Amino acid sequence: MADTVITDMGRRLGGARLLLIILLNLIPVAGVLWLGWDAGQILMLYWVENIIVGVLSLVRILTARQPDTLAPGSAQMGTIGVGCFFIVHYGLFTLVHGVFTMILASRIIDDEDGLWGRVFTNPTFYWAVLAAAALQIVIVIREWWSSGLWRRSSPGVEMVRPYGRIVVLHVTVLAAAWWLSETSAPMAAVLILCLMKAVVELVMTALVSPADRAPRRP
Repeated sequence: MADTVITDMGRRLGGARLLLIILLNLIPVAGVLWLGWDAGQILMLYWVENIIVGVLSLVRILTARQPDTLAPGSAQMGTIGVGCFFIVHYGLFTLVHGVFTMILASRIIDDEDGLWGRVFTNPTFYWAVLAAAALQIVIVIREWWSSGLWRRSSPGVEMVRPYGRIVVLHVTVLAAAWWLSETSAPMAAVLILCLMKAVVELVMTALVSPADRAPRRP
């Protein structure tokens, strides 16, 4: 039974997608192992990933060419209207998430540099962000443009696509990080947080993969 589930997940993800997700999740692991990152910096990186996903989702919304049939009301709004709605809605979601993330990260980062010094003025953090953005762009190029999915998907479908995975993923990560902040867990626990995030992301991506195969025109 377990072997069947794992095999099915692998088939849905595909080798290239699986490799890209693994590489994406190795970035924070490298930060912990070789740069001395703590859970606060990892949380901030995950939050910035949300912003990257939002920007790339907007690109998908604006370039989707299939008429809307699945998202109620989106057909009347038009592509630009759907894009504007997404900016406001996803922007507020990311802002609220960011506030909670920064509060929690500030509690975890207890040295004299604080959140500002460990994240916003830390060059290694920006290199990690650039690496994450590059991998996310590769994913979009491969799955959106190269596959021709942009011709078969609609703005409304692309508008709602990121929410399910991101909500489950980051609620799980925030809950685990809160536990780390309360227990002063060692580096091994931070690595477990990174591993847990990778596993949840793989599972959620596999679950929504059938939606990535948008209906083809008859």
